[in-house]
Amino acid sequence: MLDRRTSRLLAGATGAGVGFGAALLLGRSPLAVLVCAGFAGIVAVASVVDLQERRIPNRLTYPGSLAAIAIAGPLGPAALGQALGGLLLAGGMMSAMWYLSRGRLGLGDVKLSAMVGGFLGGAHVPIYLVAGTGLGAIAGLLLLASGRDRRSTFALGPFLSMGALLVMLFAGPVAGQ
Repeated sequence: MLDRRTSRLLAGATGAGVGFGAALLLGRSPLAVLVCAGFAGIVAVASVVDLQERRIPNRLTYPGSLAAIAIAGPLGPAALGQALGGLLLAGGMMSAMWYLSRGRLGLGDVKLSAMVGGFLGGAHVPIYLVAGTGLGAIAGLLLLASGRDRRSTFALGPFLSMGALLVMLFAGPVAGQ
């Protein structure tokens, strides 16, 4: 069995490779291919950490959010507005869900979603949230059907990440649309 550090490095490298290859095959621009690779690496590491520790580290989501804004900024006001709007929309919607869940949804999931929104832009946030939370809901129902206690902890981050990566690859990032 791999130690935690090695499994995270392997997840990041694999995610980046998959993101790079998929974006390249889908004919994305060179900038979009690089953004997809970095993004896939970040969400892969976030997923592994969430599965291992039931948390998503700020050291991934904060720099990731800043990177989304920094990449969009030089592309002009429209791209910057999309990135900021996506960050605020996804973060705001997930913050409302956190509040309504009385803290059962983790703040790491909220910050991960805000970062994802920054990369995808406001126009793609609704489909991301439907995809990510839908995948998580299906997994949760399957766990309940298998006899798992409904009060057990559940890592939503991997499912949010899968939804984010699907939207990223098919809709493209703000940078390179």
